[in-house]
Amino acid sequence: MNLAHNEVNIQYRYGSQFRVRSVVLITWEGVKDPLLPETEGNTFQLALIIGDSMTFAHFIYSKLNYNTNAIAGFSTGESSYSLPDSATHDAILLSEKSDIGIPGEWLFRIDGIQIYLCGAGFKGLECIESCAPSQWFNDCSKSCHCDGGDSCDQENGRCPNGKCSPGWTGEPICDEDQDECEMGIDNCPNEQPDCLNTPGSFLCLCFEYDEAKQKCKNSKPAPPSAPIPVDVIPMHPTFTRKPSPPKVTSSPRNRFKSTTHAPKTTFEMTTTAFVSTSTRHLFVTTTTMTTTPSACSKCDQNAKCTNGICTCFNGFTGDGFRCYDVDECQIPEAVCGNHSICSNTIGSYECTCHGGYRFEDGKCQDVDECRESPKICGDPNKGTRCVNKIGSFECLCKDGYEGDPSSECKDINECTNVDACGPNSQCTNTEGGYECECQPGFERIAEGAHCTDRDECAVEPCHPAATCSNTRGSYKCECIDGFVGDGKTCHETILYPISNDSIVIPRSWDSNTAIPLSKEITVFGKNIQRFTYQQME
Repeated sequence: MNLAHNEVNIQYRYGSQFRVRSVVLITWEGVKDPLLPETEGNTFQLALIIGDSMTFAHFIYSKLNYNTNAIAGFSTGESSYSLPDSATHDAILLSEKSDIGIPGEWLFRIDGIQIYLCGAGFKGLECIESCAPSQWFNDCSKSCHCDGGDSCDQENGRCPNGKCSPGWTGEPICDEDQDECEMGIDNCPNEQPDCLNTPGSFLCLCFEYDEAKQKCKNSKPAPPSAPIPVDVIPMHPTFTRKPSPPKVTSSPRNRFKSTTHAPKTTFEMTTTAFVSTSTRHLFVTTTTMTTTPSACSKCDQNAKCTNGICTCFNGFTGDGFRCYDVDECQIPEAVCGNHSICSNTIGSYECTCHGGYRFEDGKCQDVDECRESPKICGDPNKGTRCVNKIGSFECLCKDGYEGDPSSECKDINECTNVDACGPNSQCTNTEGGYECECQPGFERIAEGAHCTDRDECAVEPCHPAATCSNTRGSYKCECIDGFVGDGKTCHETILYPISNDSIVIPRSWDSNTAIPLSKEITVFGKNIQRFTYQQME
């Protein structure tokens, strides 16, 4: 009975909610091929597991050595259920397949009208497919419709917030369809006034169309049109044309001709001179004088004559007759800008950028020596690195190296520090760094954290018929009672033990016997008091 209880919980996970009251055990032992009596036959069992309110059929195919399209399953006379590949040549594969993950074993819940192979949350022949969010119960046989499409509880069907999706009711499971047509909330238009309820929604149709009136026969009469509650003023738009802008005509420009004699000219010119105190400063004076073109001969050599007017060249100052060099480098606002040196020349000046700067875009800008000369500090592959600074640069050893970058940077072996990677880890030194790897059975939960023991049992590494025990750095799998193996492969099927007081039915064609039950049980939704065993070879 303990073995039967464990078998049921492997598949249906009822735990203490299900209690085995009795087990009816039938064993087919050594059933041989009549044409080959000397060969080893088939051995299999059926355990009828009976609880307070649930009944299960457990098939155990220990050995299947021959098959003649055998029919495998069970029935009540009116209802029956066949196992996969029943009545086919593939029925011999029943010893290799399973719906509970143990080759050769098949378990069914049979107390209801419907037969269930899988426990809550799973479906399919092998019970490895998960239910959709709207499915629950054994074999995913029931449906829920939760608000927002949320998944309901796989065992009881309850929606997380107890609210239903539109079109459904029956909180908290939400499995009852709302009949919008009956409730009168369909709002179907006159073109399609007939409402048809659908699961979770409704359709608007026209069941019968009146060709004469060209409308659906069930169309509702249109409501009378209500008058507009405001006065309607007819609007007649008028259009006006904007006048064209006046044309603007320009008067012809006057033209002038030169005479043979140039008149005397009076002009005003601006000159600049320096007056020295402790430093030289720049002043502006204005002189008005009258001259003629013949005065050009009296212009300074650093001046030019235009229409009889002497003007000093750029970089010089004076009245045109005497021109003096301007020292641009003494102007209060430096003409060369920051990070530069100004040098005065006759009539001009020169700018020279400080070391580590280059003249670009009209000013002296810092030169990134590290980018332009990657090996200025030596080979970067040997632990050196360059750091650019304003107007200069600096050579350093990279992280993970030590020494003088001007001579040699040496790799630091971080693994000599026992705390480099922490406990339960393996440290490996690399060029310029190190790597940490957790030992087998340990893992790093967060970046920078130490290696901690991994709970391998959380990912279910053992066989479904085994228990998992986590150990430091490892885990242990052990098959439960009634199964053998290393815990990872509890594949060998173990038959239920046969007691000495068993009823033995002699081998014969179509032999059968009835087994009375001490208490009624429910099979296929009906109460029965007798179980009939039939052997067909």
